[in-house]
Amino acid sequence: MNKIIDNFLTPSYHKELVNYISNDTFPWFFKNDITKNGKTSDVLHYGFQHEVINRDGVSNSSIFSFIQPMLFQILDQVNCTNILRCRIDMVNARNEKTVFKPHVDMSNHVGNKTIIYYLLDSDGDTILYTDTLQENKNMLGLVEKERVTPKANRLLIFDGNVIHTGESPMLNKQRVVFNINVD
Repeated sequence: MNKIIDNFLTPSYHKELVNYISNDTFPWFFKNDITKNGKTSDVLHYGFQHEVINRDGVSNSSIFSFIQPMLFQILDQVNCTNILRCRIDMVNARNEKTVFKPHVDMSNHVGNKTIIYYLLDSDGDTILYTDTLQENKNMLGLVEKERVTPKANRLLIFDGNVIHTGESPMLNKQRVVFNINVD
C-alpha cells in the first residue's frame, strides 16, 4: 500500500533544507545511470547524486547531522528502526521526457520500505508499477499502477519490492528527491 504525506517537515526546516542543498557548494557526484550503479548505453539516463548513507549503513556525508532529525521522523512514520540507505538524487531538465529504468532499490532486503522525499516542485513523476520484483524478476510487460508528481515537502512511502522508476523534468530546471530505504 502506498502512502503520500504532504507538508511532511515543518516549513522552516524544509526551507533550510532547500537552501542547504540548493547552495552552489553542495557536493553533487555524477552518475552515468541514476537508477543503478552500472553503466547504461542510454545517454539520457545520467543524473547527480549525493550519498548520505551507503548500502553498508555508513555515512560520511556533510549533511548527515542536519538531516538526521528528518530520518528519525521517517522511521517513526513507517514504524521501522533501521536506515538501509539514503541518497539525494538530482536529474536536470531534458528536451524530451526520459523515463528511467524500472527497478527496485534494494533487491536483497525483502520486507523493506522505500521512501521518496520530494525537495522541490517538479514535473518528473515517480511511476509505480503493479508488479513486485518477486512477481516479475525480468521486469517485462510492466503496467503502471500510479504516478506521483513531485511536490515540495511531500513524502511517498511504498513497499520496497514494488518495481518503480522516475522520469526527467521538462518544465522545471531539476527534480531533486531523497531516496531512502528502511526496514
